[in-house]
Amino acid sequence: MKDLLQHWFDTSPQGGAILEPVRNDQGEITDFRYQLINKALAQLHKRTQKEIAGRCLKEVFSPARASVLLQRSLAAISSSNPCHYHEHYMQEDTGIWISTTLTRTTDKDLILVNVQIIDEQKKSEHDLERRLAMESTISAISSRFITLKAHEVDTYIVEALGHISKYIDAERASVFLYSEDYQEGRCQHEWSAPESAPERIKSRPDPVSVSTGCGQNCQMVRLYACKLIS
Repeated sequence: MKDLLQHWFDTSPQGGAILEPVRNDQGEITDFRYQLINKALAQLHKRTQKEIAGRCLKEVFSPARASVLLQRSLAAISSSNPCHYHEHYMQEDTGIWISTTLTRTTDKDLILVNVQIIDEQKKSEHDLERRLAMESTISAISSRFITLKAHEVDTYIVEALGHISKYIDAERASVFLYSEDYQEGRCQHEWSAPESAPERIKSRPDPVSVSTGCGQNCQMVRLYACKLIS
């Protein structure tokens, strides 16, 4: 059973370690030493297991990082409940989201460390937050349009373009009205960021040139009035 548990620990895709406290002559905890560490966690720290096992936090990490881990470990060893942390962890020039759980053992003053990479979870949460924020923005704009008087509509369209553009980090947004054959169009409303050049394109004889003339990141959405009012 011991060999089986050791094999599971070493081959687990989740980072794992056991920390033991290091005390001074007064019995105060001054550091924590890696009693065990598995391959996954060692790789997360860009080191081998041999380079970390038996060494203290202050020997493995930078002073700033070691201080953060020391404070978390002290909190964990003083608590009867697991301590959870989510953080954006830098690996050289690459950042990843990790979830760390520190749990004090019941029989000894040891800390069980469990680390999971949660990039996909964070991305899903971020996408959900952005979608909800966009829905809120659209809802607010729609509600505002309902209460507008006829002579206020044109002004608020520009303001609405600004709200949406700021949300998607766009520098300019325009509303073009086209002829029925879609061969001629005129810029009816336009918003541009303060730092953008205050250019206003009055007309575009070629609809395709609207997207080609706005830069590589331009996006064009075509709406048909007959479908909007049907």
